[in-house]
Amino acid sequence: MATAPDPSEIHLQRIRVPFEYPVVFSQGLFDPTNETLAWALTRLEPERSPRALFVLDDGFAAAWPSLASDIAGYTARHGITLAGPVREVPGGEASKADHRTVDAVLQWIADA
Repeated sequence: MATAPDPSEIHLQRIRVPFEYPVVFSQGLFDPTNETLAWALTRLEPERSPRALFVLDDGFAAAWPSLASDIAGYTARHGITLAGPVREVPGGEASKADHRTVDAVLQWIADA
């Protein structure tokens, strides 16, 4: 059995990492007159221009063909910098079963 160190040599540490973020329900999120997303991205630092990276499920993108251009228009209107092109990943089980999708998304984030 291991011997405990001298109590004078023990220093307890504690790290707390709180996360707080708004969950907002909205319709027409990328309608240029809808300020919901812009508010969510700037609420803590309203003087700072936010950056955003959009990664879409390919099935969702196929069902909404104008989505990438809607995002581009919305971000331009609200001063949101696109941190890279709007990207698509395979939806559903295809993404869950293949680590390459996660690896690609992490690389896109790192490159942003």
